Amino acid sequence: MSNSVLCLQLYDKNRSKFIYINQFSNQFNNPNKFLSYIKTLKLLILQLHLKTNKTTIRDIYYKDVELYNKNQLNCKAILVQMVETSLNWSLTNDLLIFPSQKGLVYGNGIIINQNIELSYKLDPILIPIAYNDIDFMNKYDNQNSIVVIIVIEKEAIFKSFCNYMKLNEKYQDYYENMGIKLIVITGKGFPDNLTKTFYNYLSNSCLKCTCLKLAFVDSDIYGINIMKQYDNNPNSLYHAGVYLLDYDQGWLNISIRDFKLIQNFLIKNPYSDCHRELTRGMLMFKKCEMNLLNNDVINGYILNKIDYYYINKIKMDRK
Repeated sequence: MSNSVLCLQLYDKNRSKFIYINQFSNQFNNPNKFLSYIKTLKLLILQLHLKTNKTTIRDIYYKDVELYNKNQLNCKAILVQMVETSLNWSLTNDLLIFPSQKGLVYGNGIIINQNIELSYKLDPILIPIAYNDIDFMNKYDNQNSIVVIIVIEKEAIFKSFCNYMKLNEKYQDYYENMGIKLIVITGKGFPDNLTKTFYNYLSNSCLKCTCLKLAFVDSDIYGINIMKQYDNNPNSLYHAGVYLLDYDQGWLNISIRDFKLIQNFLIKNPYSDCHRELTRGMLMFKKCEMNLLNNDVINGYILNKIDYYYINKIKMDRK
């Protein structure tokens, strides 16, 4: 009777050494570690044969949730280790395995992948995993077109604003008559790579038209850091709100940790466009969050800010 043990050997290029995973591996956080690697290897081979089909890490995870110990991060870690760390391949480029979709997009008159059209009258959609192969901004391909890209930190605020626009034909007609096309994006907090790539692709697609980009985030260091994840250029993505002085109640105290994070941020970014807002927070030891305003107030706030920046940035520049 053979006493041989099956073993999987992977090369870790980061540490320049081989790692070994045998069939009797048993870790507290993942008792099926060896089986999960073998199952993932099988799925990768199938994906190579079906290379024209795009998939996501989430789809692979849900093929056997129990095997990954009910944790999608385990699935992602195995994929990265087997494909990127060991083989030096790209999950996205070589195997068409994309990050799980997280971000949402809403807008009007945009064609994505030739079969998805965004409209004010429709619900927001998940940001597609692939879109680079087409030009979905052709409707704005002239200098008279105005595209307003709105980044909203909080998912609840994003959904409230999109629903407000969906039900309010007055504002739909208002922006149509002004020649403004709205594109609204949320990464549900800190954006994933797919959401950031989509934002950058939108920005680059607007080079032949007038593009205004506004961010609505909490008035604290965390909200500012989320905004900077999208675009660190102060002359590109404007911090449109919320601001401390926009509130007459509902301020929150900042912690000592928040204070130190603000200090470090300002040292690294002395000329940041958010300098005024962050130093106000340090002086008053206060911050404010978007969700402290009720839906009607925050929706009107966003619409007023769009008008303000349209008048002071776009119309002034055209004179």
